[in-house]
Amino acid sequence: MSRTAVIVVHGVGSPPRNDTARAVADLLVGSVRDAGGHAPYRQFEEHCLTIPTEPVRGTGGGAEQKMGFAIGARDRTTFVHHPPDLPPDVAFMTGQLAGYQSAHEPYDTVELVGTRSPAGEPASHVHVFEMYWADLSRLGTGFGRVFGAVFQLIQHVSHLGRKALDVAREVAASKSAEEQRAWRWYAEVHARAVRQFTIWVPVSTLLMLAFLPLFIPAAVAPGWRLTVGLLAAGLLLLVAAGMGFFELARSPRAASWFVAFMLVLVAAGIAMHRMLPGDHPLGTILLAGALAAATSGAFLSILHGYAQTRAGAFGRGVLLLLLVLDATTMSALRHMPHAIDLAERIRQFAFMGVQWGFLALMLSWMVLWLMAIASYTVWGLMVRPAARAAGGNEFSRARRAAWTASVTLTLSAFSFTFLALVSYGAIVHLAEKGRGVADIFPQVAQGAAPPRVTSFVVPDSFQCPATVPYDGGACSVHFFREMIAEGGTSGLLMILMGGALALLLVSWFVALIAVSSVRTLEPEDSVPLGNWMTSGFFWLRVSGVAFTMLSVGGLLVGAVADVMRGAGHQLGGLSGYFDVDTTKDILDRLAIVLLASATTLAAAKARLNALSSKARPAVGIVLDVDNYLRESPYAATPRARIAERYTSLLRHVAGRVEEGKPCFDRIVIVAHSQGTVITADLLRFMRVAGRDARLIDGRFSLVTMGCPLRQLYATNFPHLYGWVDASANGSAVADDDATATATLGAPAGAAPADAGDLSSPSPSPLWLGVTEWVNLFTTGDYVGRTLWRGENPRTWERQTIGAPSTGPRRRERCLGAGTHTRYWTSGDVAEELDRLIGAPLAGPPPGAGAGAGAATKAGN
Repeated sequence: MSRTAVIVVHGVGSPPRNDTARAVADLLVGSVRDAGGHAPYRQFEEHCLTIPTEPVRGTGGGAEQKMGFAIGARDRTTFVHHPPDLPPDVAFMTGQLAGYQSAHEPYDTVELVGTRSPAGEPASHVHVFEMYWADLSRLGTGFGRVFGAVFQLIQHVSHLGRKALDVAREVAASKSAEEQRAWRWYAEVHARAVRQFTIWVPVSTLLMLAFLPLFIPAAVAPGWRLTVGLLAAGLLLLVAAGMGFFELARSPRAASWFVAFMLVLVAAGIAMHRMLPGDHPLGTILLAGALAAATSGAFLSILHGYAQTRAGAFGRGVLLLLLVLDATTMSALRHMPHAIDLAERIRQFAFMGVQWGFLALMLSWMVLWLMAIASYTVWGLMVRPAARAAGGNEFSRARRAAWTASVTLTLSAFSFTFLALVSYGAIVHLAEKGRGVADIFPQVAQGAAPPRVTSFVVPDSFQCPATVPYDGGACSVHFFREMIAEGGTSGLLMILMGGALALLLVSWFVALIAVSSVRTLEPEDSVPLGNWMTSGFFWLRVSGVAFTMLSVGGLLVGAVADVMRGAGHQLGGLSGYFDVDTTKDILDRLAIVLLASATTLAAAKARLNALSSKARPAVGIVLDVDNYLRESPYAATPRARIAERYTSLLRHVAGRVEEGKPCFDRIVIVAHSQGTVITADLLRFMRVAGRDARLIDGRFSLVTMGCPLRQLYATNFPHLYGWVDASANGSAVADDDATATATLGAPAGAAPADAGDLSSPSPSPLWLGVTEWVNLFTTGDYVGRTLWRGENPRTWERQTIGAPSTGPRRRERCLGAGTHTRYWTSGDVAEELDRLIGAPLAGPPPGAGAGAGAATKAGN
């Protein structure tokens, strides 16, 4: 009795472990019927399975020395000794796997075993396995992971564009000198802008906020400062002593020493509290010292952790801290009022430190936008003409790479700026509401203004509000709001209008996704839905360009308008559009909305937990793409961990032996969404790089559903995924396909070759080592649709199982109107899967298990 293994690979959305395997078993049992109308699949039995894991193994051919990327202090993707006949995607993946240090964590999964017994045919066994990867790339729940995901979305996503240009620069190394120079300059300038955004901007922001805890001592009532200071200092010393005794003391009496130290500390604290008055300056010194030590330790600790993924962040952060401290000290010596107590002096010092930190942050943003403008200039003057002159598909790829680079950087920078300014405003608003309990704002003498380190922070025209009776803290509140508004510039309104325009351009596309996800679609909706989705992608790219131009333009015009206004120049009719007061009003209103949406910590936690579960389908695509292409941490990149688990499962399935021969006669991989990219990349890597290549023999076939290889990856990373749309190298692709057809014939059960106009010969199943590649899609799938067919009205017509579009070892079928999330319950998918399970055995593809060869040339 023959046996078939079905390996199921899920997509985005973090489904529960083992649910996808069970869904496939349910699909086969519930949807497949034989010629007599009977269900050929009997019940599936579930067995627990624990598989040992090992990293992807090489063949001893020295692939590690030939390919990879350099890990340096400048966050660049650089292929090491990259021969011209090796594809960039293989080089990139080798680099991601090169430094992996496996923990050999076993993979716990299930195996579902059932029987296929159609009328008039011999029975066979079907074993369903699941390749689960969501736990290696997921949003998760709770504060830490939610905030980590938000940080990833607004910070690290900018590196996606940097990767796109770095790979384009590497590909250009085999082209003309003009193209090489153009791409080298473009990638370099853009990478510097991204590094400025991911190093100096967050470090400056963190440093500015680090001074805020020093506002607290003056906010504590004088009679309580000694008590609070003793408690804070004692707690800090206890924590430090506990860590010291645990880390340094190896004596069995270490715990006793710690208890003795604690008792002495408590006794000393009680004695000092009884001997000194509550408003003694020692309390202020102890409280300020404890806050400064804790804040400094947290600042350095965060820098150290951040430097693990952003090399150089720690050194730059320490240097900036020393510079700001020096500047703050000099300002305090010049501008500090003398007729104030010690606590207020400390708060005034911190107030100046916040201003210097803000100034450093503004300078970081200025450098960032200058670099971004320089990268746009290099694109327009150097790269664009060179790519157009190269002809063929090069200009299209260059434009797509440039779009990815500009949009990811602009969107990340805008999101960071907007969220930071609104958060600052919310903090000020919340602190203002709590002034009746504890006033943390610096007090300003009547008739004076807060000490300003420079007019760049707040212009000379700044005036404290008139308060009756006089309220010195209100002046500081007003000052902070003015400072925050200066950070947004008077061009914030224009930027928000640009964002509104971008949303308007894609609103019908987004609405189409929402409507098609909730309503029942009819068969006649197939072609209109496909055409609308194609138009939606066009306007999505137009909106990205519009948003980039308006965001950069708004910041530049706003900054220039603010400088001119500060110098006393009148803006005439533009003053109504570029006004800092308008920016301040916008930020104030948004801050109130932010606070109103989470009035308590409990409500905030509940909302964040809800966000972590509900936002996964929406942001999961971006997060999974970013995680999948990560080059850090070098010792455990997400792709290396996923590849280890996947390859270990393939070893278990392909290597299972029964009575001295392979247990499974055929192996069918069924992948959805991001799972299709993981599968295709791994199979291609194993075949081309010679890693565990013998596993992929003639028993494998592949089914992809909602596959984003062309629609998402090749579109936005055109040089890294050039093998997906390698039609520009048509001769090499066609030669390989002709060889496959002549040697092996058409796939079993296939319609005549090119029955449905497979206009693109790439990607070739030969490059993955599979005997047949079946791609299924719905016309409203916003993640992935066609791989080989051109996008025209005929493509979006529903096809039956007997009339798909076919080519050599290819089979592509439109399932009609639908979205991205309903393949696992589709009867059409069940038909295609049953066809592969019951099809006659096919021979191996040419060169299966041979490593690099003809497939290398074709996929380059």
